[in-house]
Amino acid sequence: MLSYLQSFLLIKAVNPLPAAGLADEPVDVSQLNTYDILERARYWMDRGDFGMTLRYMNQLKGASRCVARDWMNEVRILLETQQAANTLMAHAASSGLLYV
Repeated sequence: MLSYLQSFLLIKAVNPLPAAGLADEPVDVSQLNTYDILERARYWMDRGDFGMTLRYMNQLKGASRCVARDWMNEVRILLETQQAANTLMAHAASSGLLYV
């Protein structure tokens, strides 16, 4: 119940990622709490980068990970499907089977 109340009192940060996070510098994920992880995941999801979003969501622990597990599995399937489609398109293009 306390966690539910806390989620209502949180204010969404204007810039959830510090400059170091945008510059591809290493991030110590052991120092991030659940809300930091979710803010970073939301940042990357808003930009359409599901791979980076999934990387952050994999850092969740406990009940929050259990809640997000179905979503994470669906994103894995999406990324696998995109990779397979890209591979087939590249093969078709190299074989001359792709007409534009």
